[in-house]
Amino acid sequence: MQNDLFYEKYDYRFNPNDIDISIQQISLYYLLRRLQNNEIDLFADYQRHWNLWSLVQQSRLIESILIRIPIPSFYFDSGIDGKWQVVDGLQRVTTFYNFIVKENFKLVGLEFLPEFNGYRFSELPKELQRRIEEFSLNIYLINRGTPEEVKFIIFSRINTGGINLNSQELRYALNQGKATNLLMELAESEAFKVATFQSINPRRMNDFEFINRFLAFYLFKIDYYGNLDTFMNYCLVEINNKDFKLEVIREEFYKSMDYSIKIFGDNRFKKFDNSNYRKSRINKALFDTVSVNLAWLSISELENLLVHRNDLNSELNLLFEDSFFNDSISFSTNSRQKVEYRFEVIFQLFKKFK
Repeated sequence: MQNDLFYEKYDYRFNPNDIDISIQQISLYYLLRRLQNNEIDLFADYQRHWNLWSLVQQSRLIESILIRIPIPSFYFDSGIDGKWQVVDGLQRVTTFYNFIVKENFKLVGLEFLPEFNGYRFSELPKELQRRIEEFSLNIYLINRGTPEEVKFIIFSRINTGGINLNSQELRYALNQGKATNLLMELAESEAFKVATFQSINPRRMNDFEFINRFLAFYLFKIDYYGNLDTFMNYCLVEINNKDFKLEVIREEFYKSMDYSIKIFGDNRFKKFDNSNYRKSRINKALFDTVSVNLAWLSISELENLLVHRNDLNSELNLLFEDSFFNDSISFSTNSRQKVEYRFEVIFQLFKKFK
């Protein structure tokens, strides 16, 4: 088993014939019409994550169009209801929306057309407004029928322009519905914020990633094959498509957060370094392993852990001296072998005191 800890292996297959992507050429005006008709999802419910470009970056994109410099292609998911979701090009689409539709910023920092610094879209000369609206865009449309699990792989590989979406942002973009609503609810809950010392920066959906990890291992650990990104995406797909009792999941999550505080105090989800000093940063692998194992226990079992918390914490501290356990939460933590190892070790530790 020890040798397996350093060998990452997973099995993932899909049929390439299931991938259906078409290429189209549209005008910027057509894209704007879809925006105005609410036919493109800009994730208004969590808009703070999408305005990542500075005003200068947004202005220079507009300037590129004005001086007719080609810009990279866009990728959209056509969706079930025909409402497009942005896969690649979100910052550019958001810039068009901000400048042309909402007119909520003025051009700044232009390099080649400085005479238009300080202008809003409607203040530009009519011929320049027309030049923007008639600008031709290349788009790739991921058509219906492409399997959800395949889409995430496609999204990851074509996410190349501007400020790239990270894996969690891609999962959020791909799985709008019950799953993303649950992510938001749990990430913004007081229970999660207190249990994690209010230390998880929500920028770039880092907080959502913690919740997504918990949900994936809590619901589907038996299905984990070693690719964490697709596993976490699979979790959201299943929550959207299956009839899970979300109120039970919420209760189990809140229970886990509550008892993590009661049992482990200020040391929760943190590990010792070589000098026996408890690190201040929360360890993601330790978070999902401990929180999920807590969620799997009944209240009576958790109360028994609480009674024996001093002995439990002492034995947990000793685990950090075990090189295999320490490696399982420190290096190549997503391999199937290391996930299985650390979950089993914590399970057996809790079993002694529950």
